[in-house]
Amino acid sequence: MFLALAMVVAACGGSESSDPPDTTAGASPTTVGASPEGTQPPTTEAESSDTPPAAGQPGGIVLTIGDETWEFGSAQCAFYNASPGSDGSEWNVSNIKDGLQVYVNVDSFETSVTIDDIANGGNPTLSWEAVDDAVSLTVDGDSISAQGTFTDNVGGSGPTEGTLEAECADWFEG
Repeated sequence: MFLALAMVVAACGGSESSDPPDTTAGASPTTVGASPEGTQPPTTEAESSDTPPAAGQPGGIVLTIGDETWEFGSAQCAFYNASPGSDGSEWNVSNIKDGLQVYVNVDSFETSVTIDDIANGGNPTLSWEAVDDAVSLTVDGDSISAQGTFTDNVGGSGPTEGTLEAECADWFEG
């Protein structure tokens, strides 16, 4: 819940941010495994950038499930307890564009990657999720990669392979 609040504050331009997590040279990427039970991403519509970041500039999320790809021009990133990829870290990465929210979550309850139609409330046009054993996340400094098997919660199509690449320009510490 705290991270959800941190994401809303971060997306609304909270005035305090911490330095990015330690990305010292030679640090190896950390892969996040599965966790029990789940939490829900925040559903407050926040402003987001519809344009991709300039070449060489960090920020953005690209999610591909099957033959469909969604691109978000920026990423709101927050962590709690420890830097993302470190033991005990709880973190999330999110963005909202065109009524869709992409959300990556790692906490003591679950590990998940989701994309949901939040504009249509109880009648969403799409809702995909890869949770716990169905997703593998890797953190390498400010870069997050995921591979997983996504479940279609709206269309009911069979499990579909997908990937996510995200780059955090700033991390907000909660």
